[in-house]
Amino acid sequence: MEPLPGAADLVRALVEKGFVVALASSGKPDHTQTAVERLGVGDLLAAVTTSEDAESTKPAPDILSVALEKAGGTSAIVVGDSTFDIASAARIGSPCVATRTGGFGRDELREAGAVLVADGMVDLLDADWAGLAEATPPQGADHDPRLP
Repeated sequence: MEPLPGAADLVRALVEKGFVVALASSGKPDHTQTAVERLGVGDLLAAVTTSEDAESTKPAPDILSVALEKAGGTSAIVVGDSTFDIASAARIGSPCVATRTGGFGRDELREAGAVLVADGMVDLLDADWAGLAEATPPQGADHDPRLP
């Protein structure tokens, strides 16, 4: 398992811009810890949550809610790579920036409600994060047919 190109740089850039960064992973704790170690940004993360921190995983909002609470935040911009991440973010009232690293197509991510779609993490380094912080998830982005 290797970090996505630009992932560590993105965490550093967001912290430099004054954002509090948390990792909300649907993975198991040992896999998530390994990923954080390989990224080399553990000291910059305000919180790390895994599948064991929530009753339900994405697209339910539980993991994101726990990460937001642990990080001491009241709002978030979610970076994800699936339609499940987008629905989960919308369920906590947060916009989702999506990358095409999870096997979903650009149109699919846009239609699901991503406020920005990038090919990878490197492409997010120059994003207008102040503008994204003002974004809201589009109506219907919280919809997932598997959830009530």
